[in-house]
Amino acid sequence: MTKFITLKEIEAEYPERENETVKVRKKRQCNIRQVRKRFLNQQAREESIEVGPSNEPYITQIRAYNQVLAFTSLDVNLNEELANAKKRIYIFRIQGKLYYQISILMLRDNNQKLTFAQIYFYDLNMNNQLQRRQEIFSNLNAEMLIILQDELSVNNPFVEQL
Repeated sequence: MTKFITLKEIEAEYPERENETVKVRKKRQCNIRQVRKRFLNQQAREESIEVGPSNEPYITQIRAYNQVLAFTSLDVNLNEELANAKKRIYIFRIQGKLYYQISILMLRDNNQKLTFAQIYFYDLNMNNQLQRRQEIFSNLNAEMLIILQDELSVNNPFVEQL
């Protein structure tokens, strides 16, 4: 017959394990506090700026937001007749081949502006990343960019801060 041992029995039998368990619990609680704090900050930002389909400036510039946060750029022969958002539906029709323009990760010189994935690799400071993105499209809302950057750093393993 199999006997199940509880955590309390293990802690009583191996006191040195108790310290490890306490350390793990404290670390987990600390991580939970950090996540909760980040969530509350994110929630406060989102309440101050309306996110969603009713936010007209965001909807009209959604491609620009997407581009400044992208790892790569897409290059196609675009059908200009169909590529419009007049009726709230954007039709994207590709003629011929589809290309991804991926910037090399190594900078050629110090004066070169960072683009795409380079922004994520060369500058881990989120404020500097925001500034670099605003240099690309200066008319984008800084608060909205902060919300989107934070969302990516929390949910995307490729963007996750080191």
